[in-house]
Amino acid sequence: YTSRDVLELHVHSGRAVTSAVLSTLSHIPTLRPAEPGEFTRWAFESGQIDLTEAEVIRDLVDAETDVQRKLALRSATVIPICLAAKYLCLQRRLTLLSYQRPSGRPNISAVPTAKTNSRTA
Repeated sequence: YTSRDVLELHVHSGRAVTSAVLSTLSHIPTLRPAEPGEFTRWAFESGQIDLTEAEVIRDLVDAETDVQRKLALRSATVIPICLAAKYLCLQRRLTLLSYQRPSGRPNISAVPTAKTNSRTA
């Protein structure tokens, strides 16, 4: 998911067990708990997910009600499909424009330069 080497631990959620595990791990100098959203940020930065997918994950994690959870899950399928359609349309338009300009360069007209006023020069 992140394209990095990580260690994910699943332990019993009792306070004593959790405290003991965290206390033991805290003695390893290069080890630290992940920040909230850190794995998602790494996945985005490495190109494993795009921005819309990262936002869907955030919405899902932040959901406090069942309605919010369902909306986040729905947007996980609806948003990418809508964006894919828009990107495809944009790609087709750009392709058509490239065929209209065989040189591959934009058709830019020369911009007239301002004449220098001899009185102010």
